[in-house]
Amino acid sequence: MRTASQGVSFALYTFLFLNTIHPNNDFTTRLMDLFKNYPNVDPNALGMKPDWENEPLWQ
Repeated sequence: MRTASQGVSFALYTFLFLNTIHPNNDFTTRLMDLFKNYPNVDPNALGMKPDWENEPLWQ
């Protein structure tokens, strides 16, 4: 079973890896779409910071 911090770490490492091998990927957009399509999933409960999508890293 994964903890919230492991979920965030996985998302972050996936994002960084994809940006290294494919800088114009749409991972951030797809991740945001998943949260929009599944509103019962709370990004904060997964360890994401409030307003995470506005952090420069995710732009």
